[in-house]
Amino acid sequence: MLPDRILLSTIVFSLLLGLAGCQQTPSQDQQKVVNVVEVTELLGAARNADLDAVVSLIKSGAQVNAITPEGTALTKGAEAGSAPVVLALLKAGADPNAGVTSGQASALHHMAAAGKANGVLALSTAGADLEHLDGQGHTPLALAIKNGHLSTAKTLIKAGCDVNAVAADRSLLMTVVEQNSLLMAQLLVDAGVNVNYRNNAGETALGLAQRLGRTDLQMLLLQSGART
Repeated sequence: MLPDRILLSTIVFSLLLGLAGCQQTPSQDQQKVVNVVEVTELLGAARNADLDAVVSLIKSGAQVNAITPEGTALTKGAEAGSAPVVLALLKAGADPNAGVTSGQASALHHMAAAGKANGVLALSTAGADLEHLDGQGHTPLALAIKNGHLSTAKTLIKAGCDVNAVAADRSLLMTVVEQNSLLMAQLLVDAGVNVNYRNNAGETALGLAQRLGRTDLQMLLLQSGART
């Protein structure tokens, strides 16, 4: 069996290869990170999730890494929830971290929040920052978990996301306990999450499960070595 990272890269290559027939190879100039003062036509097409227009503009020489006052075409395509647009831009050389500032949601955040596992897979393989924090201090994995996207969370974990990230004094495991999601909890446990993390109030995931009466989760946590 192939290692997870090699398997992920193989899948992404196949996804991007599917776009090869509709795009020419972009030039290095097209792929340069540049700052512009106005919203580009490519960003507008990406924001509207218009794949045909995105591909046409890339063919005509549009800058794929232009940073506008509204961000990049990639971040807007991801914010629109369009994995096909994200894949097309990545194939054209879009930088998944270009224009993403501290406290700003990245393309990976948007794809994770929307549960677009193929977009998440492509972005993570292209080098997107897995631990970048949005304005609420959430990583992409935290958003996938918060929104209940199991397969997307699994994809992010395989890509190397930290399962012990903490936001607003809550571990990811605590969030899952609050949601009463046994499958998501099992995913985190299997990934090696710290089941005994204690927040500033002194509470653990097990204590939270007990307080909320989550019997199945209590059993899972106890079997995984959790202590009160």
